[in-house]
Amino acid sequence: MKLSLGGKIVLLIVVVAVLLSGTCVFVSSAVNRRTMEKEYIITADSMAATVAVTTDGDRLQKITDKVMEIYHASDNKISNDQWENPDYEAYTAQFLPLMEDEDYIAVREELRRIQDVSEVDCVYTLCISPEDETAVYIVDGAYEEIVTHGLFRYG
Repeated sequence: MKLSLGGKIVLLIVVVAVLLSGTCVFVSSAVNRRTMEKEYIITADSMAATVAVTTDGDRLQKITDKVMEIYHASDNKISNDQWENPDYEAYTAQFLPLMEDEDYIAVREELRRIQDVSEVDCVYTLCISPEDETAVYIVDGAYEEIVTHGLFRYG
């Protein structure tokens, strides 16, 4: 099949337009992704600073010390994604009495007030354990699906 010169020019224009459109979509997607990542980092930094200046540091330190004491004394540490592990319930049960602790309740209420006026689903605190390179869950402001203390994520 032979194309006339006009047909070839139209085909070339269509190919160039498709390539330019694809490049524009790719570039705008990359710019948008970078912008969203920067906005997320700014929001996360802002939330961390808000928690740091409004939360009672002494109470948070007390509950952190209690959680970490139980965490370090436990022989079998369970990650938050190992809920099918047969030892999961026994591990998390060690931390359940802390949910009635007045320091825990006070910090949880402070975190709830922060998250209630912010555009976030949940505010939580972690303690970094450099010995085993994990981030250990301390307390959150969740109303439902509260995560048990001491569960950790690999760093």
